[in-house]
Amino acid sequence: MKKILGIIVLLIFAGYLGFTGVSDLVNKKDIKQPEICCAMEILEVEHSINGIIPTGKDHYYLAIDTNEEDFYVIHAPKKWMEKNNIPEVSADVSGTSIKIKGLEKRVGDYKVRDALYGNLKELFNNPMDSASNVVSSEYCIEINYIQTALTKLIGLGSLLVIAAAVLISVKKGVTIGKTGGVILLVCSIVGMVCILVSLR
Repeated sequence: MKKILGIIVLLIFAGYLGFTGVSDLVNKKDIKQPEICCAMEILEVEHSINGIIPTGKDHYYLAIDTNEEDFYVIHAPKKWMEKNNIPEVSADVSGTSIKIKGLEKRVGDYKVRDALYGNLKELFNNPMDSASNVVSSEYCIEINYIQTALTKLIGLGSLLVIAAAVLISVKKGVTIGKTGGVILLVCSIVGMVCILVSLR
């Protein structure tokens, strides 16, 4: 009975990974390609399991459009600005135009939304309060959306392999041998890593 319940939980979670992964890959209407002149990091979020085991960090940036009136919250890797030669907000950016591409998505974690709101409020109450379109802390442009979606689908594949192996073992009474155990262990590790990376 426990094995069956475990399979059901795995399938539900696998369905979530598959749906969100595929939907992000095929979503064209929310793709944004603004031209920006500069950016600055406004939030770093450290993730961990039970506050003990670190699982990585997320970085959020404030990017300014070339018209210097539109602002965007960007979710991107640590060295995103450096790798794309994006100047800091305080630098001389006259004539600078860098096109970026990402998927606009709602910031899922309410704690991150609150932190973004606080940091943006502080910024826009100071030198940026003349902006014509004040940026929202509710949404961000995901730069690595394709990588994240593919990671989810790899995690999905790993979960399906595990579920299929357990189901066959239960229904047909087939014993999972040493080789099968190694395969399942590898799938479990790959699946866990992919899930932690994509859902953190």
